[in-house]
This record gives sequence, structure tokens and C-alpha cells, in this order.
Amino acid sequence: MRFNTIFLIIIALILSSCSIEDEPVVNNTSVATWHLIKSENPIIGTLSSFDLDTIIWLFDDTTYTLTVENNNTDDTKYDLLDSGIYNYDEITNANATFIVINESEYGITINENIFTLVHEVDISLSSGEMLDGGLIYTFQRIISVQ
Repeated sequence: MRFNTIFLIIIALILSSCSIEDEPVVNNTSVATWHLIKSENPIIGTLSSFDLDTIIWLFDDTTYTLTVENNNTDDTKYDLLDSGIYNYDEITNANATFIVINESEYGITINENIFTLVHEVDISLSSGEMLDGGLIYTFQRIISVQ
């Protein structure tokens, strides 16, 4: 009887010190940021390149805000927006997709990890067409796990 009691106590101690839980759950989230890699003005023939992390855009599609981190110090390069938080809206019609930032309209195309934004003087949401020419900004998507 004494052996059974000791045996039960040992088994209870062993079982109470064991854990059936797996590794702690880590909730990693991925964040996609868009890095301006070049801007060009085909009308006057200028092209500017940017290193990654010089100008970063982060879109929040739940609040429709755009956070811009602009570290460009070269005033000769077209870099579009200063650092800050901007409201935006996306409009899609039969001919094109547009984004409106601070009441300025831009035509956009997204091709996998490349986002192109076209700012044209003659662009119009009412006509629904993107015209040739204007300033062209090319962004590369970078996905990071946080």
C-alpha cells in the first residue's frame, strides 16, 4: 500500500511538471511599404533615382491615410510629397484607377511589386482617362515581418 501511494505521488509530480503546450505563439504581421525608386519627367527628359528607404509610403486602407517618410535632401529630384500623414481616396472607373491625395489626382497602376503613379496636369476623373506625359513616379514594394 505504501508503495502505491509513493508511486501515485511520483506520477502526479511528473505529470504536473510537464506541459502539453507548444512553443509560444508569435503573431508576426507583415507590413508592405512602398519605396520611391525613380521619378521622371518625360516632357523635359529628366530621370531621378532614389535608394531604397529614402522615401517610404505606407498606405492604411482602413483609415484611408498615407504616411510618408521623405528623407530626400536633393532639391533637384522630384519626390512628390513631404514627410507627413495624408488622406487619400481611390477611384476606379471603366478606363483607369486614380488616387486622390490632398485634392491632387494621380493615375496608378500596380504590377506585382511595382506601383506606378502618374501626375498629369490634364488628368481628370470626369473624363476617366489617363493622358500621355506628366510626372511618373515608380515605387517598389518591400514586405517586412514585424
